Amino acid sequence: MSVSTLQVDTDALDRVGRDMRSVYLAFRNAGDDTAAVQGAIPHTGLRGVIGEFADNWATRRESLADRIDRAAAIAEVTAREFQSQDRSIARSLQTTETVHGSGNSQQVAV
Repeated sequence: MSVSTLQVDTDALDRVGRDMRSVYLAFRNAGDDTAAVQGAIPHTGLRGVIGEFADNWATRRESLADRIDRAAAIAEVTAREFQSQDRSIARSLQTTETVHGSGNSQQVAV
């Protein structure tokens, strides 16, 4: 039987989640400045095209923000869960070592 090692940089994973939250907030707080631009365009057709583009982008931006928010939450929860499981395993190893320790004690890094 082979032993596998799983290493997760939970600090980096948590940072990714926080960074994604910043992107999410930027998308959510982005204003719709097209009204001022549209008012300055004398051509009715062009004004309509810009308005349609702005409406479509607002919808798409909202959808992207929601996806980014969900991904940020996944990253943050994953980091917390890995940290929690790591602490739990470390406590178990300490308890096992204390209960079943022998003259040949081994140190377990925690």
